[in-house]
Amino acid sequence: MSAIFNKTCTYAVQAAIYLAGQPKGKLISQVELAERLSQPQHFLGKILQSLVKSGLIMSTKGKFGGFTLAKDASKIKLIHIVHAIEGENFLEGCFLGLPQCGGSSGCSSHIQWSKIKKQLTKLLNRNIKGLHHGFEEKLN
Repeated sequence: MSAIFNKTCTYAVQAAIYLAGQPKGKLISQVELAERLSQPQHFLGKILQSLVKSGLIMSTKGKFGGFTLAKDASKIKLIHIVHAIEGENFLEGCFLGLPQCGGSSGCSSHIQWSKIKKQLTKLLNRNIKGLHHGFEEKLN
């Protein structure tokens, strides 16, 4: 499991990266995604609906339906997925959860957290194209 993100966000990122590795427009069923990613199918279904609602993936209903990316993987950044699950303000606020922390009145971890947030933001601004290389081999 991710050291930073909750299970929902980790599963969402994995699903998007898996879909990025599929041929353009190929529909992948929720069952296949759940099996390949070793994720609970019903939990994954809720995550996929969040990604559909955010416009990152598309779904097609029916016997031959499934999920595919809504746009080219080069246009989808990790931060888009995180925002879809965690919300736009995911990195805002105090690392320790102190409501009055910020600016010149920061807590003891404020400066260090600010540096980490910059590095994390840089990482999350990568697109998911190419992240699928070697991804499937690491699943099992």
